[in-house]
Amino acid sequence: NQLRGLRRQSRLKVVFICVFAAIIAAAMFLLFKSGFRFLSTLGGVGLMIIDPLFALFFFGLGVMLVLSNVVTSFALMYRSEETPFLLLRPVSRGEVAVHKFLESAAMSSWSFFFIIIPFVAAYAWQERMPLYFTLWTLLFSIPYVLLFSAFGVLLTLAGMRWLPRGGWRIAAGAAVLAALSVIALRISGAGVRLADETAFIMTRIVPGLKLASYPLWPSWWVSEGIQSLSRGDWFRGGMFLCLLVSSVLLMLVVIELLGGAVFYESWLRNVG
Repeated sequence: NQLRGLRRQSRLKVVFICVFAAIIAAAMFLLFKSGFRFLSTLGGVGLMIIDPLFALFFFGLGVMLVLSNVVTSFALMYRSEETPFLLLRPVSRGEVAVHKFLESAAMSSWSFFFIIIPFVAAYAWQERMPLYFTLWTLLFSIPYVLLFSAFGVLLTLAGMRWLPRGGWRIAAGAAVLAALSVIALRISGAGVRLADETAFIMTRIVPGLKLASYPLWPSWWVSEGIQSLSRGDWFRGGMFLCLLVSSVLLMLVVIELLGGAVFYESWLRNVG
């Protein structure tokens, strides 16, 4: 349906959007390139910052992906005219939830590659890395994007089923959720052990670096996996890639189970 709708659009509109997207990607590439050039002028401090910078970069993308997929999945699950049609078909409600998750990931996550590709290309250009370094990063980015998209869909399913209705109740529930998130982030940051005094200084220079380097965060898995492959450590890099892929498969199972249990009830609760 999306492709058919695209055919009905004006060619001038499609060409304008494509050209505008290419200009944005080129501008972001130049911006990231200048940033890496600045870090290279700092000497040893810049070299120490670049590796953890990948973890911080993907951590920030992960947070934005969750928020983006909460909004997108809500519209696709509870405001789409396709949902009643799918609920009447001979498929399980869990399969409908998985279908909506994949649709939400495709609709809201493709734009993040316009940030990932210029960032990685600028780093590869600055460090004179081979072309396959970019391919490694894209290979890690796909399961990473799906993983955080799944987090957003799970939050939507749980929120629409159990979040209290009413203005003040929604505000109270959101405040409690925000407080729990802050506590979890602080606990995660407290669990990171800084290796030496230099690492402690780096956390003062780059805010959020300590939190993004928490070993249980997927952003750290991506950073370590990419850096391991760039150093030729195929076993360690493959281990982190398998960890990301297996986490995505686990989230698919969780979405199917939770969707089968609460999706229909939450949809009735929303349209009623």
